Amino acid sequence: MGLNSNWTVIYNNDSATFLLSLVWCGQLSALGMYEIHRSFLIFDTSFLPDDANITGAILSLYLHQNSTTQDFNITLQKGSGDYPHFPTELGDYNRLYYSGDGGTFNTTNIQTERNNITLNNDGISWINLVGLTKFCLRSDREINGITPTDSEYIGFKGPESSEATKPILYLNYSYVYTEQPSGSSGDTENGEPTTIIDIPEITVPQFHIPIWGYYVILGSVAIVAFASILSKPPRSKHGPNGTKIKRTQKRLPKRNKRTGRFQ
Repeated sequence: MGLNSNWTVIYNNDSATFLLSLVWCGQLSALGMYEIHRSFLIFDTSFLPDDANITGAILSLYLHQNSTTQDFNITLQKGSGDYPHFPTELGDYNRLYYSGDGGTFNTTNIQTERNNITLNNDGISWINLVGLTKFCLRSDREINGITPTDSEYIGFKGPESSEATKPILYLNYSYVYTEQPSGSSGDTENGEPTTIIDIPEITVPQFHIPIWGYYVILGSVAIVAFASILSKPPRSKHGPNGTKIKRTQKRLPKRNKRTGRFQ
């Protein structure tokens, strides 16, 4: 892992130099040398309905190593244009490509296992319904250009770890669908329905999305790892807080024959 004696050089680097494997976020000052950790997380969210309304999102990371003597906010940011690329390129490291605050987690609340970052409205709006959802993880002190004086970084498990410790993106979303009436009384001469019945929004329970591509880049060191998903992600039996959830994603409301209402 490379270090540099000039923090400003690392802070303004337009590219990284190496590729490694865990999720690191923060900064380091040791013996007059400095290091900056920036991370990229990329999820395949293209399977979501095109008209899905994301009502909540949580990024869950499993602690690998806590090496901070200075509290900071782990902050989610959004890239501009194609940044970060898929696969990640060394030039993706440039801090000028990332901005915003999609959700934060203060290191004073760090747990020995899973740590959840709740996305705010901006973060939720970054979720891509037709492709890849990309996040950049940075320290707010690094974002604000504050030079570290000690160790202030934290590492999390990556996609190559066990199923129980991989990064997870939890989502709550709702969508509206329509049901076509059945029976000869509702059909035209060519057999097409004469009316469309709008069904109220249905909230889908939380489930987890296995990470598709995961990327980490350090100050003068870059980290990258891949975990390809070739099929739709399996649904989790538990939410981010360990509560059991029901698999009702495919369950549609039925009409009460007596009242005509949907239930």
